[in-house]
Amino acid sequence: MSDAFYDVVIIGTELSGLIAGALLAKKGYRVLVVGHGQRSNRYVHEGFSFQRRPWLFSGFETSAPVKRVFSDLGLSLEMHNRPKPFDPFYQIVLPGRRIDVAAKEALFERELRREFGGEVERIQGFYRAVREQNERIARVLEHNAIMPPDGFFESRAYRKLMEEALNPPITDPLATLGPRHPFLPFVLAPLAFSSGCQLEPYSPVQLTRLATHLGRGLFHIEGGIDTLKSIFIERVKQNCGDYRDAIQIDRFAMRRGKVREVVIRDRREVIGCEAVICNMDIKRFFNLIPEEDQKERYHLGIHELQPTHYLYTTNFAVRGEAVPEGMGRHVFHVPDPSRALEDDNLLLIQVDAAERTPAEGDTHVLSVTARIRARHVRPTLEWVEAVDARLVRQLATVVPFVHEHLVAQGSAWVTLDKRTRTHVVDPTVFVPILGSPLEDTLDITPIGCRTAYKNVLVAGDHLMSGLGFEGAFLGALNVLQLTSDLVSKKSLIG
Repeated sequence: MSDAFYDVVIIGTELSGLIAGALLAKKGYRVLVVGHGQRSNRYVHEGFSFQRRPWLFSGFETSAPVKRVFSDLGLSLEMHNRPKPFDPFYQIVLPGRRIDVAAKEALFERELRREFGGEVERIQGFYRAVREQNERIARVLEHNAIMPPDGFFESRAYRKLMEEALNPPITDPLATLGPRHPFLPFVLAPLAFSSGCQLEPYSPVQLTRLATHLGRGLFHIEGGIDTLKSIFIERVKQNCGDYRDAIQIDRFAMRRGKVREVVIRDRREVIGCEAVICNMDIKRFFNLIPEEDQKERYHLGIHELQPTHYLYTTNFAVRGEAVPEGMGRHVFHVPDPSRALEDDNLLLIQVDAAERTPAEGDTHVLSVTARIRARHVRPTLEWVEAVDARLVRQLATVVPFVHEHLVAQGSAWVTLDKRTRTHVVDPTVFVPILGSPLEDTLDITPIGCRTAYKNVLVAGDHLMSGLGFEGAFLGALNVLQLTSDLVSKKSLIG
């Protein structure tokens, strides 16, 4: 017999699953969130606050799914005051150009005229196309359609929605500028770090939607993603749910194609459930299903999900005088616009992205992230050192005196092995960018919520990842709807 029973067990602490858990708990479902060994985004290295991966918070004013989630959870007032827009929103650094994306339209237009001269009218045409197309995409997202649809009725409703809202189809708003226009990297650089899907070729839907959010600002949340996650965990607990950070799952117990029990590792404890939500690395999650119960074709599809790139982050603590005057908190740096936007040819530089500690004094932490093509990655210390050397060389073109003022440095991929007390590369912190989106998903997600198992759903960072931060909220609403269909009201009453 089970030691405890929950309507929904959520494995992992990625954002979309925590949002779904908070919404389910608010609706009366008994929810358990299991940490399963996942770590916070912030970590301390030599007394400095470093981050494992970047987060770009946007869409608080422009996303109906984001607004709906906060409204349903009674968080509208808190989340109206908590996010603070950066000023400038961000900067783009190209060879011979530095463009501030500012809140005031007049200032932004002045920046464009200074850097792009006679091309401003064509660039304004790009923004007009973005505004027009975004209105139609927004109408689709407000319906919270399940993507991809399954079965006759869902497919028919999806096709009808697409015909009504997206006819004529969404087109590339950059197409009129030509393939080598100097404005292209200005748009595509922040898109590369906002979308969690393949960038080549980029999706016009992703570009339109993300350009809309970015045009209204990147926002600061004190404590970053860890604070935001804690807000949703607290909502789970306030509505009679549970959060157990320290425990890990050993395996699932299956009956008739369903997960009926969750077996806790290193404990004599079994938890019964009506539904399970994957909110972690999808491959490691489905390895928890005993081999004899695995759906071979589905598992083969999971293992064929291969990343095109990985997000690689390294952190540099520098003395205050190293940071140039006027440098933004988010800088997208493209050294050579004629080359592919990857590896050391596209950097996201964030200043003090993690919560500062008193020991940091007058120093700053520069978190530098690159999109490394997957086939180039080698999980060795020698490879990490070589990548860090390339990144710091490119960083020096934006922060000229970084070498002279460097105080500490640490790669998010390197950790201390507790057994051997030596530094090793930790593959569990790799952040993969998965390949092409699925059909009938607006080109915004490489995985679907549904699985081959009757009561198992997928959330996590890859669900709706083509829409970046907004995608976590849209994915959570999909999970909420499907879980409501899976778990009967009898379970709740019983």
